[in-house]
Amino acid sequence: MSGSGNETGNGGAGNGGGNDAGNPSGNEGGNPSSGGGPGPIQKIAHNPMSARVPEKVSRGVVATGFLAYFGPNEFVVDFLQFIARPPQLVARVIMPPAVAEQFVAVLRDIVGRYSQ
Repeated sequence: MSGSGNETGNGGAGNGGGNDAGNPSGNEGGNPSSGGGPGPIQKIAHNPMSARVPEKVSRGVVATGFLAYFGPNEFVVDFLQFIARPPQLVARVIMPPAVAEQFVAVLRDIVGRYSQ
């Protein structure tokens, strides 16, 4: 992912919730049973993802359409450009089912926030 704009993504790197590994009880500030702390507090671990992005890929492409289909072990999304004739395939993304589910969930979230 590039470092620009409002991006949301999860490539299976543990982005999301859960207890902090250094504090598996999820409690902070003392023993909650003694009444000395603020009570149970769940810490959310955020693991940012980084990736090397080749210059050619970082420029991006404009897609004005897409085709989506699936096989027994993968989902395929072809991004098309209908600017000139004949239409051109500008990118093909092949994902395993688990990543495709995450992709759809993130896309729904982003579109929902955009619509507001």
